[in-house]
Amino acid sequence: MVEAVRLQHPQRAAGIRWNIEIKSRPEWDGLRHPPIGRICPAGHCRIARLGIDQTVNVQSFDRRALKAMHRQAPDIQLAYLIENALSFDYNMDQLGLNRRFIVRIINWFPKN
Repeated sequence: MVEAVRLQHPQRAAGIRWNIEIKSRPEWDGLRHPPIGRICPAGHCRIARLGIDQTVNVQSFDRRALKAMHRQAPDIQLAYLIENALSFDYNMDQLGLNRRFIVRIINWFPKN
């Protein structure tokens, strides 16, 4: 996608903020996706190769993915997606990262 946008709209591509979601779950490891220990280094390598590390946001429901991405690239902005009605503080404690690294927490828990 990045290459296509740069090719078609080079003047506009510089202003784009990219969003990448890591779709993973512990029970999917080795079945639907490689282990997190392989996904995040490969993802970061691609992000760096494309030169979008300063303009990308990596999001995931999987805390392991966000922690692994943070270890690989501590300056990349992260978004923690949640599916529960628990507090912001609780979810941040579960994530275990310094809050300055998290752009936002998005709660997908439906409100009745």
